[in-house]
Amino acid sequence: MVMIGSGGCRDEEAYLHGASDLPLFSSDTVRLDTVFSTLMSGYRRLKIYNPHKGRLAVTVSAPGLVASGFRILVDAVELDTRPVEVTVEREDSVLVLIAWQPALQHADDPQHVSGSLSCTTNGQTR
Repeated sequence: MVMIGSGGCRDEEAYLHGASDLPLFSSDTVRLDTVFSTLMSGYRRLKIYNPHKGRLAVTVSAPGLVASGFRILVDAVELDTRPVEVTVEREDSVLVLIAWQPALQHADDPQHVSGSLSCTTNGQTR
């Protein structure tokens, strides 16, 4: 009796580590406009694109935004004071949702709130 077979797992696709292997973004600015309520604003969308032929490991952080009442979801994971690490598959994207909840600021007067979302890939922060 002769048995012929093939087994094993497909090797995991390697992550890209080159200095030019960076993600692209659907926008460089997300504006939420004026919110006249203690309820949360509507979510705005931002996409992180990987145009490359291999995986990208991206670390997203925004401690200043979270402390200012922003709610941020990165690939369905809520961002808090700790960074969120996501894998962006080759030629794919990850969705980032951003909203603001004025009630967390405990202020009745109009205010301008802004901040930055940082994405680190291969040692480079954008």
